[in-house]
Amino acid sequence: MLFSVDEPSDVIEHRAPCQCSCSCYNEQGQRRRPGRRILCTACRCLVGPGCCWDAAAMLCHVCAAMLPDGDNPQQKDQLCVVCENRASIASCGCCPNPTQVCGACCLLRHTEGRYQEHKPNETAKVFESFMNMEEDPVVRKVPSAQGLVLVGAFDGIGGARRALEIVGIEPALYISIESDGECAQVVWRTWQSRVSFELVQGVSVEELRTSLATVPTLELGLVVAGPPCQGFSGLNRDRKGFKDSRSDGIHQLVNLIQKLKEAGPSIEWN
Repeated sequence: MLFSVDEPSDVIEHRAPCQCSCSCYNEQGQRRRPGRRILCTACRCLVGPGCCWDAAAMLCHVCAAMLPDGDNPQQKDQLCVVCENRASIASCGCCPNPTQVCGACCLLRHTEGRYQEHKPNETAKVFESFMNMEEDPVVRKVPSAQGLVLVGAFDGIGGARRALEIVGIEPALYISIESDGECAQVVWRTWQSRVSFELVQGVSVEELRTSLATVPTLELGLVVAGPPCQGFSGLNRDRKGFKDSRSDGIHQLVNLIQKLKEAGPSIEWN
């Protein structure tokens, strides 16, 4: 017997409407705007868990109605064990008996033991706008923080700089340290006023002192770093901790902070 999951009681008005082609309406004659949406693996539409979702067939009710009697290709054991919404396409590498997940997001949640629903998740419009580096109306426009220097060590594509941008903070000086050429290109194309170095361990005190001296008003320093974590990550079944040569990034970060304090002794480093 087919049945539907109960509609969530909290209707979130700012979410996009359900994309199901049936255009369901609620009892008050209003279009449903569910706070949680489920991806139908057949039609690839995001549908509401109550009005449009067939829990027995694990499909939206439009696709479920097209199934032959008794046919149910989307069994429960084929679903991602974390979100229980999407079909599993990959196995984890951290469990003796690999766990089936639907992708990178749920793989990370499984490894870290975080099974609660992410909000906003990858289906949200705000998530898409951040990924596309779009201008967001919620970003506040404020003058440059004249006293702030941001140092992104193992900077990747500039996640720390983008985070400050989202909350409306523009540092007076941005120092990016990244060895990956393609990541460094992303930073260069997005923030051309940055100061770049290639290797965390290769930056000298004199080079840092020269960079800091370009902005005499600096008072506060923010160091954000993402050193390689393969030696510690639960995703790595053979992780070796500090015995992994890639884990040396933590020691390099400590040395960098010491160099920054020497290069800018009047700056409060955080």
